[in-house]
Amino acid sequence: MSSKIAQIWPEVAPVESFIDFVNVGKTFRTRTGDIPAICDISLSIPKNQFVAIVGPSGCGKSTLLKMLAGLLTVTSGRIDLHTGGRDPLPNVGMVFQRPALLPWRDVLSNILLPTQIAKLERPVAVKRAMALLKLVGLAEFARKYPNELSGGMQMRVALCRALICEPTLLLMDEPFGALDAMTREELSIELLKIWQHQPKTVLFVTHSISEAILLADRVVVMSARPGRVIQTVDIDISRPRDFSDVHSAAFKDYSSLIRELIGTRH
Repeated sequence: MSSKIAQIWPEVAPVESFIDFVNVGKTFRTRTGDIPAICDISLSIPKNQFVAIVGPSGCGKSTLLKMLAGLLTVTSGRIDLHTGGRDPLPNVGMVFQRPALLPWRDVLSNILLPTQIAKLERPVAVKRAMALLKLVGLAEFARKYPNELSGGMQMRVALCRALICEPTLLLMDEPFGALDAMTREELSIELLKIWQHQPKTVLFVTHSISEAILLADRVVVMSARPGRVIQTVDIDISRPRDFSDVHSAAFKDYSSLIRELIGTRH
């Protein structure tokens, strides 16, 4: 395996770092005792990079995202967000494993929900929402309800909802995991197009090694619980990418390396 493919991020955060995890740990307290979920994670993420996180089930991938989003507290260490002296927290969008659309709201109203919380002017919000729907090919479905949409269409709506307030940070927790293979591939390409059209920092949790390599600039490989970072791998495949890249020698080398790392006991 070439040293290029096995490249490891330096421990010292680069100047352009946007997010720093510094010796972060998370322990859940239960009736039967403490359960360490992740341990001593240090990781630097530059602005506007697409970072995928892979690892065995239960290794703390989702926990990492939830701590970054403020949905869970950090037990030890800290998470630093470098916003250039502006807001103390970045504007965050999050897409979960399920679309979680409100069944009594139509597509447009579901997308507009975060703008109502943020008190964005409605004409501006509607214009953004319709532009996003056009981008994902759902402009004609603005007045449909969630039960009138396929699973893939619902996930597209959830993605639009996460993007409506123009977040600088997008957190995605296995958003395509429940979809069939063809729909999953379609949405992966849609996501790449959106990210290239509207650059932002993305953390994307997935169980799919191929999906991680296709989408990401860097892949973070985590160990079994308690989750630690085994290695981060730079993906040096030119953009724009599509599914023809999965047949390249470089793609196969990355896949073999990451698969080997996940199978390693640490």
